[in-house]
Amino acid sequence: MLKILHKAIQNSVDLDTTQLTGNLAADTTSAYIQSLKAGVYVKYNAAGGIEPADGAVDADNILGPLINDADGYFYENKPALASNKAAVVYGGSVLSNDRIAANITIAKGDLLYIGTGADVGKLTNVASATKFVVGTALSAAGPASPFVTYNSKY
Repeated sequence: MLKILHKAIQNSVDLDTTQLTGNLAADTTSAYIQSLKAGVYVKYNAAGGIEPADGAVDADNILGPLINDADGYFYENKPALASNKAAVVYGGSVLSNDRIAANITIAKGDLLYIGTGADVGKLTNVASATKFVVGTALSAAGPASPFVTYNSKY
């Protein structure tokens, strides 16, 4: 879950329609849509849609973290799937995010990066191959208390 504490710029981005079948129930539970959770950092892919950003290779195309889960809720009429759009926040904001890499402890002041491998799109304090900083931790976080508050550069 992403909490926006100091709002920056918000924008709509396109879902990758090549990953969608048009069947709402199937698309909602697909691996693609389930990978697009609030707080996950995304980038545009070759098809022109978004996907989780990989800290090892995507330093130049990171858009920012998603504001809402792409699968949404039925009482909301599944807005991301209905419109093929999702919302991101970027441009110097203060955020609180529980999408952090597994088994890490973040200390106040740590530089934050985008995760790789199983932690793609999530925050980590382990420098990636690109060493691309996305923010600075303003609070501590870890497995027992996963929300980290941070200054986001994106």
